Amino acid sequence: MNQNKKVDLHRLHVNTGDIQARPKTSSLQPIVEFNTIHIKNTLDVYEHACNITGWQQLYNQILPGQFKGSVIEGWLEGIQFFKEYTSKMVQQKCMTWPGSIWIGIPLPCNPQMGMIGHNTLTDDLVGIQIGGTEFGLNTPDDYTILGLVVDIELLENYFETILHTSFPLKSLSKQMTIHLKPHDKHQLCQLIETALNIAQASPEIINNAITVKK
Repeated sequence: MNQNKKVDLHRLHVNTGDIQARPKTSSLQPIVEFNTIHIKNTLDVYEHACNITGWQQLYNQILPGQFKGSVIEGWLEGIQFFKEYTSKMVQQKCMTWPGSIWIGIPLPCNPQMGMIGHNTLTDDLVGIQIGGTEFGLNTPDDYTILGLVVDIELLENYFETILHTSFPLKSLSKQMTIHLKPHDKHQLCQLIETALNIAQASPEIINNAITVKK
């Protein structure tokens, strides 16, 4: 790895005109170009940790050997969706941006199970974490996980406007996993992978006025 290479690990900015003011966590937003698709491959575990936009992360490779990592990442306003692959066992310290909620869905094809905190991510569990809170992931060799990060206010508005119900998402802050039925988990995986495949095949579609409409 080029030791002189500058990598921005902390890609959050304060959305305020007063640079003297102490920022509130709710005013921190990821520095990102919306309505985009990115594909990133690397042979360096540290660089890989920096390849997921808007996250603050540190990865440690547990055992020696050539690391290979890849990220396919799509962005809409308030929504991030990605597929991440790591070839070697990795210990991760992660935090996504304040005001968001992350759901991590390991693919069923993984040869071994990962862990979030002290919880094993079995087939009926997915990881979950509120933004602005650090959490730990331990992933084995040859591991793929899908990620969905959504602005909490956007998701709460969806529950209220479309589903005509409310769900206290912030109450999940002390949970690290949620149960999903196999069918529901399969559908969620299919939704994210389909969105990524379409965005790769036709990048212009995520700039479509209907797609980006609030």
